[in-house]
Amino acid sequence: MQVVHFERQPVPGLFYSIERVFRELRRAMSTRFQIDVVHCPTPYHSRRWLLEGLAKAHARRADVNHIAGDIHYVALGLPGGRTILTVHDLNRLDELHGVRKRLYALLYFTLPLRRCRFVTTISSATRDRLVERFPVAAGKTRIIPDCVPEGFAPMPQKPNARPRVLQIGTKPNKNLETVARALRGLRCTLHVVGPLSEEQRGLLQGLDIQFENSAGLTDGALIRAYERADVLTFVSLSEGFGMPIVEAQSIGRPVITSDITPMNETAGDGACLVDPHSSNDIRAGILRIVTDETYRNGLIQRGFQNAARFSRDAMVAEYSALYEEVLSRARGEDAMARNGTRLGPALNA
Repeated sequence: MQVVHFERQPVPGLFYSIERVFRELRRAMSTRFQIDVVHCPTPYHSRRWLLEGLAKAHARRADVNHIAGDIHYVALGLPGGRTILTVHDLNRLDELHGVRKRLYALLYFTLPLRRCRFVTTISSATRDRLVERFPVAAGKTRIIPDCVPEGFAPMPQKPNARPRVLQIGTKPNKNLETVARALRGLRCTLHVVGPLSEEQRGLLQGLDIQFENSAGLTDGALIRAYERADVLTFVSLSEGFGMPIVEAQSIGRPVITSDITPMNETAGDGACLVDPHSSNDIRAGILRIVTDETYRNGLIQRGFQNAARFSRDAMVAEYSALYEEVLSRARGEDAMARNGTRLGPALNA
């Protein structure tokens, strides 16, 4: 069986957890399936992104086509009966307005969802939002959570004299500004992973927060950032899953995250849950973790147990079965079509 993963074309300096997860999936499935990767453009890359992407998808279609990255529109260039679409979240749709929102909804959701054989989501929260907004997805959607990428393993660490707070992501939904206000006056170092805007940099400097900034990290460098941290702040306002939560838990770092879905669903009971809109609530969580050893160690141990739910083997098993099902159905339909064509003249005679 030949499988193609369609992913968005990389952007230098930007960090995407989606691609890391699917690299892990391909490594684990390489002995069972031949999986190629095709990168397709987004509006960021080209004014002709739609035509270029559809042409590339049509030319590289395979036995099973899996749209793994945020380029849903390429489903329109693929045979629907042999295509799977993974929806990670609806964040971009929420950010748009007017004509752009309607066009995005049409090209990224309405038409692709109608065309594809199956749709997968990475959490029940994303599934519920998707089906509520686009009912056509209801009968074809399955939940397959992301797995923890290779290399995220327990790494003991003694707390730093000056606690290191790790913040993954700088987009509006990552809520960096509220985290910054929570840290005002605290003796700590904030490590921000992701490109900082001038406004964000000015806010951190204005609040007199000691901070470091990294962007475009390799997998190894990202793991080292987790290892050096004392606590992960991931108090997003919206997510599809929340991969940094289980990455930190797998390494053995306490997590502060939002007490809203899907973050609380992903974190289980292995994180300090806070109101993402309250800098006071976030601040209290950070202080409790760095000052209460018993509480901190309890979060770490429960985090290990929770992260075990998101194993690579489970994700591999579910996608392997799905690929087999797609191919089996497509071949059955092809056979019926061929038989119908041959029988047609005789039946009409």
